[in-house]
Amino acid sequence: MKAIYAPRSAPKPSASWHGVGRRDSHVVLCLFVPALGDMPKLKTRKAAAKRFKATGTGKFLRRRAFRSHLLDHKSPKRKRYLGTMAVVDERDADNVSAMLPYA
Repeated sequence: MKAIYAPRSAPKPSASWHGVGRRDSHVVLCLFVPALGDMPKLKTRKAAAKRFKATGTGKFLRRRAFRSHLLDHKSPKRKRYLGTMAVVDERDADNVSAMLPYA
């Protein structure tokens, strides 16, 4: 990134700038411009990263519901099934992929 500075003979900044009235400051504008072709990084939603996992084919896996509590009346077969991972429905896959841009 390069910093762009205005020359010393630049006109006085407008009233909307901070530091108006200071005669000793010579920097009018300082912008950090990224190099051409560099897009800003996308942030991963950390809550989604803890809940979903991407497969090799680009699908997402999730946990099944109803296995956190009230397990006494559920059969062992049902609890075993609820412990497995499930594929995220295709209608929700776009939302999950937006939350996990690098998955």
